[in-house]
Amino acid sequence: MAAYISAQDSLCIIEYNVENLFHPQHDSLKDDWEFTPEGLAHWNNYRYYRKVEQLSRVITNICGIFSPTIVGLCEVENSTCLSQLAQRMLHYPLKPILYESLDKRGIDVGILFDSTQVDCLSSRPIRVAEPSDGFVTRDVLYACFRVRPKGDTLHLFMCHLPSQRGGAAASEWKRQLAKSKVLTVIDSLRAVSPNAAIIVMGDMNTKPKEDMPDLHNCMLEFSRQGRGTHRYQGRWTCLDQVYLSPALTDKTAVAIYAPDWLLERDKKYLGFKPKRTLTGYRYNKNGFSDHLPVVIKIEHKPIY
Repeated sequence: MAAYISAQDSLCIIEYNVENLFHPQHDSLKDDWEFTPEGLAHWNNYRYYRKVEQLSRVITNICGIFSPTIVGLCEVENSTCLSQLAQRMLHYPLKPILYESLDKRGIDVGILFDSTQVDCLSSRPIRVAEPSDGFVTRDVLYACFRVRPKGDTLHLFMCHLPSQRGGAAASEWKRQLAKSKVLTVIDSLRAVSPNAAIIVMGDMNTKPKEDMPDLHNCMLEFSRQGRGTHRYQGRWTCLDQVYLSPALTDKTAVAIYAPDWLLERDKKYLGFKPKRTLTGYRYNKNGFSDHLPVVIKIEHKPIY
């Protein structure tokens, strides 16, 4: 994918798990002590603002002089973090969307969007689980956009599904529950607009599957090639995934953004891995995230 993506030629959407973008100030409603100056990560203002700077570098290198249309982010603590990331990229007219979820640590998903390219018609969180379900997790963030100047409607679901804690098989029901909540909303959208343009994206915390009816998982081919966005014990996995509705599949290109400067040598398993900010509690000021971004390029012409 070219380094410079023209907003006149296409819509540029980025999905990125940014690995613990926490503000160092303690939130009394969250168990975020780990990412405070007193916590195990020794997370202070310098490390926080350096993290913001590094993430802004990734986004601006993907898009060059042109602003991304939409940036969907996983592992953002709050709206302050999201807004300060947007402010670091002042040459991009990005506006934030984030809703606080029930996640105990305060890890949420957020969206930045270019208000000169799209109008946000509506947004809301989709609650995945209540305490009565036996667990709590992050909400899915739904946003409806109108694309300028043609007025096409784009429905976006930003996800960070439950982890594999307890084992992949034992925890799969939690991820399927989250997907079922998304599919319920999609069914409602299709009842009104059968050919709706829909993107479901984010960290799915499992390998790519074709498990959402009438939506194509674009990361299956990357997975078959042994490529991915996250590396665990020497193996690349496509935890970050993009599902598209039929209205978008023929006009969309998807790529994993993996320049050399986002990678470092994997001394234990050989090869290369994402250059992360924290390995355990070992801090790397030149790190970015333990995930690589996914870039989605949609032809900028009428969707329908």
